[in-house]
Amino acid sequence: MLYCIHEEMAATSVDFLLRRTGWLLFDRQRAEYLCDWTISFMGEQLGWGDSKLEIEQRHVKEQLIEYQVH
Repeated sequence: MLYCIHEEMAATSVDFLLRRTGWLLFDRQRAEYLCDWTISFMGEQLGWGDSKLEIEQRHVKEQLIEYQVH
């Protein structure tokens, strides 16, 4: 994840979970398991405040719903 943040400029948790790893599409269980940790870790690395963390939580949950297999 550090490489993605600092070298590939991953700027959001969805960017990491969807574009950098593909977990939202191809390993949903892993994405769900690691989403809170991903948001927290990225927040620490990128200096996010509480409001940004809440936005990230909401955005990840929206993406989990959007990419849900029916």
